[in-house]
Amino acid sequence: MEEKLLDGPRLFRMSCEAMKAGLRLDHPNSDEAEIHRLLIERVYGSQTR
Repeated sequence: MEEKLLDGPRLFRMSCEAMKAGLRLDHPNSDEAEIHRLLIERVYGSQTR
C-alpha cells in the first residue's frame, strides 16, 4: 500500500522532468530559473499569483 502512495509523487516528478526537457529544447537560451518559471506556468497556468 505504501508503495502505491509513493507512485503519485514519483510519477509527477518524472512528468516534470520530461516537461523540463521539452522546455529546454523549446527555449535553448533559457537558464534553469527561467525553465523552472516556464514549468510552473505550464503546470499551474499563467495565473499563478
